[in-house]
Amino acid sequence: MTAPRSWGRVAISAVVFDVVWGLSALLAGRGHWAAGAGVAVLGGAAHAWLARADRRLLARVLIVAAIGTSVDLALIRAGAFSFAVATPIAAAAWFAGLWLHFAPSVALLFRWLAPRLWLAALLGAAAGPFAYWVASRLGAVRLEASWSLPVIAAAWAILFPFAVRMLVLTPAAARGTSSAGPGSGAPR
Repeated sequence: MTAPRSWGRVAISAVVFDVVWGLSALLAGRGHWAAGAGVAVLGGAAHAWLARADRRLLARVLIVAAIGTSVDLALIRAGAFSFAVATPIAAAAWFAGLWLHFAPSVALLFRWLAPRLWLAALLGAAAGPFAYWVASRLGAVRLEASWSLPVIAAAWAILFPFAVRMLVLTPAAARGTSSAGPGSGAPR
């Protein structure tokens, strides 16, 4: 039996996600990379608290954040986008902060996508490039090539369902048994 969904926590998490992401991108766009990363990490801590994350979920958050940060840094290295004022270390810290903000939110906000990973791929392919486009408008990143957004779309079509799979579907849930305990990502 699963615990009842707490729509209040889901709504708060959605608002926290949007506000923190926007503030982090705005700060980065103004050259305040460390503050942007710090805001994002604090937002991630709020999401982890709202999701009532245990050690197992937090370990999966770190794995997803490390992989996502690595993909972003590989996209920078490939020339998909760049930063106007950031050093490579500042860019890495900002992306790590954003991924530490994003990953725990998946467990709470996107549980409904768990049985629909194909839909997570489509949403990732649309929302991922949109987020980078918005970040470019806020001055946080510069899209460098005509192929930037399609490549980002392809990356997010893989990354987002991977994140949903890692952060929402626990091993027990993947086998078809109920797992709504701590760290399962299930809202309570």
